[in-house]
Amino acid sequence: MRKSRSWAAQSFGFLLIVASLALGGGLMTAASPAAADESDIRLGAPISLTGPFSKSGRYVRDGYEFAVERINARGGILVDGRHHHIVLVYRDDQSEASHATTIVEDMLSRDRVQLLLGPYSTQLAQAVEPIAERYDVPMVEAGAAGSSLFKRGYRHLFGLLTTTDHYFDQLFNVASKEGAPALGKQATEMRVGLAVRDDRFSQDLRDEVLSEIRKHNMRLVIDDRLPPSPTDMSMTLDRVKRLEPDILVISGHEEAALAAIDHIHRQRIQVPMLAVTHCHSANINQVRPESSQGVFCPMQWHPEVPYRDDVFGSAKDYSSRFAKRYGYAPPNQAAQASAAVLIYLKAIQNCGSTDPVKVRKALADIRTETFYGPVDFDDTGRNTVKPMLLMQVIDGRYVMLAPNRGGRTKAVIQPRP
Repeated sequence: MRKSRSWAAQSFGFLLIVASLALGGGLMTAASPAAADESDIRLGAPISLTGPFSKSGRYVRDGYEFAVERINARGGILVDGRHHHIVLVYRDDQSEASHATTIVEDMLSRDRVQLLLGPYSTQLAQAVEPIAERYDVPMVEAGAAGSSLFKRGYRHLFGLLTTTDHYFDQLFNVASKEGAPALGKQATEMRVGLAVRDDRFSQDLRDEVLSEIRKHNMRLVIDDRLPPSPTDMSMTLDRVKRLEPDILVISGHEEAALAAIDHIHRQRIQVPMLAVTHCHSANINQVRPESSQGVFCPMQWHPEVPYRDDVFGSAKDYSSRFAKRYGYAPPNQAAQASAAVLIYLKAIQNCGSTDPVKVRKALADIRTETFYGPVDFDDTGRNTVKPMLLMQVIDGRYVMLAPNRGGRTKAVIQPRP
């Protein structure tokens, strides 16, 4: 045991990032000087470091690297009495599906990558998913939530995130039980506006919102697609002024989240319940403390969740250590990336092997809790046990409304004057 600690400390002390211009795309590895050791476990990841997903992509990279550092510092992964170091191999997919597929092909055929970490966004994951299937290599996905990913019959994708068909179920429950009474209405009288980007994630999300509207017998009054530049919301907001929805749902990633709350605030448009995606990574409570007041935010993770594991400790422990390492509080993209690496550790330990076929079987059988949340994959690879959070921005802070609020907080609903 003493020897293992010494080995881990030495490896961690030499941890570094090595960049080369391999394959014309900037192959990067997060590894120790012993990275060429055949016993190392090579995790491959296309990461969006440039392009429209680059902000989230940088969070994902930091989350992966943080997990690799911590696991290697603890001795790596013990298999058959031997410590295996994790080596993270990644390249910039430029937020493009064509680049992501090329990267994954090269990683599996030339870079000796054994296991995959999926790309950010539903459309990129959708493009890469068949390649993992063809090579018989599992892919843990920590950046894509589209429910359509799990309806295509593939067996090698394992998604940690709560899928889009549950993103807004908590919002509509709150709208029915608290929003409607606060507005002097029945739930069936609630009017809903919806504006989403024309991407796979947002379209999957639209399907869920329409389902919730039907479930609660509400009325859809706006069903818009945001333009390619989602900062231009003039047409949608003109309809909001005219049709006065009680609930307005916006999905257009970080850019649209900030644009929506800015325009609505500046134009003094009254929306009793405004909900936007990507609040956490857009940091709306900090960068827009006034205009974000009262905004409802579905979130995958927050440091206040009551989960823990034996590697990172509690969610708060993870958050404080990450912030100390990188100088910023981790959004959910970073946390779920770290959780993906952690799930591979648990699966490899459970099966006692690094063989991709055995690891895939171990992932299919896994039932565990992490600092990020509970994990239990169904036959399609979907994590069925992690609930979606519903947060609301109150005085610059995210306040949890669901699934738990401990009877302490009521949702803030702003009736029209």
